[in-house]
Amino acid sequence: MLCFLTAATVGAQPPTILEYSVPTAEASVHSITLGPDGNLWFTETIGNKIGRITPDGNITEYSLPTPRTSPGMIIQGPDGNLWFNRNENGNGAVGKITTVGEITEYRLPSPTAVMALAAGADGNVWFTGTSKIGKITPTGMVTEYPVSPSCCPSPAGITAGSDGNLWFTETIGNRVGRISTTGNVTEFPAFQFDAGNIIQGPDQNLWFGSIGRITPDGTIRQYRVDGVAGMAQGPDRNIWFTLGANRIGRITINGTVTSYPLPTANSGPVGIAIGPDGNIWFTEQQSNKIATLILPAPAGQLAQIASGGGWDTSLTLLNLGTTAAEASLDFYADPGGAPLTLPITFPDSSSEPITTSRVTKTLNPDALVVFDTTSDNANIDMGWSLLQTGGNVSGFATFRYPPLNWAALVPLENRSAPSYALVFDNTDGISTGAAIANLTSESITVFVTVRNDVGAGIGTDTIQLSPRGHTAFMLDQRYPFTAAKRGSIQFDTSLAAQISVLGLRFIGTALTTIPSLALAIPALFNAAPNSGSITHTTYDGGFTSSFYVFNTSPLSAPFTLSFFDESGNPISVPLSLPQSGTSLSASVLTRTLPARAVLLVQTISNNDSPPKVGSAQLTSTGGVTAFEIFRWTTFGQEASVALATADSSVFVLPADNTNGVATGVALANTTASSITVTLKLRDSAGTSLESATVNLPQRGHVSFMLPDRYPALAGKRGTAEFAISGPGNISVVGLLLKPDGTLTTVPTLPK
Repeated sequence: MLCFLTAATVGAQPPTILEYSVPTAEASVHSITLGPDGNLWFTETIGNKIGRITPDGNITEYSLPTPRTSPGMIIQGPDGNLWFNRNENGNGAVGKITTVGEITEYRLPSPTAVMALAAGADGNVWFTGTSKIGKITPTGMVTEYPVSPSCCPSPAGITAGSDGNLWFTETIGNRVGRISTTGNVTEFPAFQFDAGNIIQGPDQNLWFGSIGRITPDGTIRQYRVDGVAGMAQGPDRNIWFTLGANRIGRITINGTVTSYPLPTANSGPVGIAIGPDGNIWFTEQQSNKIATLILPAPAGQLAQIASGGGWDTSLTLLNLGTTAAEASLDFYADPGGAPLTLPITFPDSSSEPITTSRVTKTLNPDALVVFDTTSDNANIDMGWSLLQTGGNVSGFATFRYPPLNWAALVPLENRSAPSYALVFDNTDGISTGAAIANLTSESITVFVTVRNDVGAGIGTDTIQLSPRGHTAFMLDQRYPFTAAKRGSIQFDTSLAAQISVLGLRFIGTALTTIPSLALAIPALFNAAPNSGSITHTTYDGGFTSSFYVFNTSPLSAPFTLSFFDESGNPISVPLSLPQSGTSLSASVLTRTLPARAVLLVQTISNNDSPPKVGSAQLTSTGGVTAFEIFRWTTFGQEASVALATADSSVFVLPADNTNGVATGVALANTTASSITVTLKLRDSAGTSLESATVNLPQRGHVSFMLPDRYPALAGKRGTAEFAISGPGNISVVGLLLKPDGTLTTVPTLPK
């Protein structure tokens, strides 16, 4: 199948490109690759050198022992050395250089021009030559295989495929071929345009030339992009390439092409590789420079998604920026981290359902988009998702099991910490689950520490996660010693930003998110007075509130939990502390928690009295944090309310008031002065619907259903933006209510 596309400049803000001049003048830098030492290594065709550049731009050059040999391609070999090819008067050779600059060269047994190199799954280096494919062992033993099925074979690019074979292109006849590690050759029919380079893609297919894709069974599809030189698979699961038109290009696995101009005119980009920093590195042959294109950091991760077996996931993306922005969600499978292909529907548009491992959308300012996985497959497909964007796009997911009316928020994780903790409760019919995603392209070890509610260690474990891997489990099944206990579980990694963690709480027909606590965030250890707000508390009239207070620090720490009614006045709340068997009524609860201890504080509710609504404030001079489980006993439903600590004057709440669903909001003034909050309502396209103001006294609180108070948003998806212009702070939480009584927390996003 043939598709014609032209490379177009992306509408979002262009990425940053840095350039570094090579010391040797007119060196003609050509190929580049990532070395095992974390540096980039490149060839100088005219300079007759191998170069090394560190991620911060320091360059070292190593001269080849044989003069005028024109080194071309360079790769990281299976033995931890860098391997390169050179050609002298049509006679090729293969060389290797260690990371300290020691060079060894191997002449081939028959005259041939070596075109390209690849590391094979058999531990050898494979190369293309004139009418042949060859391999060389780490000690220099060469074996050559003729490529004879076609008329005039001229092998060019070569790469290792996911099937364990080597795949190559032919410049005469424009074919793609496959050779096994034992030398069996298969060629696939001719196609249009140049074959050129070939690489393994993120979709387990081979990508080549200008630009084509071939599946392991030989099915070819082409996307015409003229002038492609080098190609590399990016960390964002796109194919990146250099273009003769002085640009760097990108093509998604669905065929969307984007390109970026280079800052130096006529720079001649050729080789391309992915650096240890996750950025795109490339050579500029004409300008004699090495350059790097800095990719935007991932916007965040969703630690749990599912489709099939009755489960589905609803995903919401929201553009918080002032310009249009493109955003992509990539799906990775449990447990191994392979791309996870999911059936996706778009409930608010006429777009046809698709099956894909990546969804890409462009959102206008203040617009949102919703798409859902389906639940009707017999098998459960489970994993996690990575959000990437060049703008200010955020989002969240709702993880659902409709047969039991289960629905839980999956927040977008964008913190960077080496350690996360979950508070667990496996008492009174409650069960706690955990999901962990490996955000990196390397295998990692997660160290697990389980503690009881007084902070004493009761178990340890290690969890091995594959690159982009994922695991999910119930605590009392993996760790039976947590049955009928409360406590905490801590997940540690060697570096920050390696994992994302989600906690889930199951009880009857209720499924609730447990906030994960990033233990390396300084605010948790240096909490100032008024260190956090629990935006909405309710008891009586069929409602209860349970507060889990957790000392994250290795030292004992005091805390104060203060309760306020809707007018901002202190309110005496009947409380139960089940761990000590005590009860009291208080507007202020003060305790000191041992290191790593967990305290449960519950309201004592009278179902015959009308609901009492307000907010709570946590104050601590140590590392104490908290969250609330808000329970609607009438329907047996729960929602979690995290401790609000975000310092922002503007918050945006995504709202869904379609298909009988209604979004509620609670708003609290966390300061000791009255404030005015400006409210702006928009539809899903970002179009303004209505504006209003809400006045709150000091410590005041208000809660309402959005479509009841503001009919302009009834029957619609959209957003509610809350802003204060002067001094003060607010906290906002949303709740999604379905006709069956299902409650789900909706996150408010700082803007």
